[in-house]
Amino acid sequence: MESATITSKNSSKGIISTVLFGLVGFLIFGIMIVWLQRMVPPPDPVAERAGERWRLLEQTRRAESAALNDILWVDKEAGLVSVPPSMLRDQVLAELKAKPVVASNVPVDPLAALPSLEATKEPATVPEPALDTVSDADLNMPSDSQPPGPEVLK
Repeated sequence: MESATITSKNSSKGIISTVLFGLVGFLIFGIMIVWLQRMVPPPDPVAERAGERWRLLEQTRRAESAALNDILWVDKEAGLVSVPPSMLRDQVLAELKAKPVVASNVPVDPLAALPSLEATKEPATVPEPALDTVSDADLNMPSDSQPPGPEVLK
């Protein structure tokens, strides 16, 4: 009987030590997980959004470059094509250079381009300054006085 009580005491000590060892291990594992989560910074939403904007900008630039530099179908069934402006410019310049220069048959009246005075009710007038009518009284000077000379300023 003594051996049965001894083994039950040993087995109860073994169970307690196993449970304590498991709890301590679980606690250490939890502390390590929390520590690792704090060591790794969370993802930056602003940086993610900036990356997304850069991707969209590159896509937009590629689409605009294709629209300005490549011949694209607008409506294939109707036969509508988008031609780059540089190609159109080159084609128009080539056509204009091949076209002979001739005098125009359109009659031109050079006076028709000028504004008429009849369009305004009153003609524009500019009054001329009257320099003869300035009197000494207008200048606040006595009639017999002269402007001060260098001897007065000394």
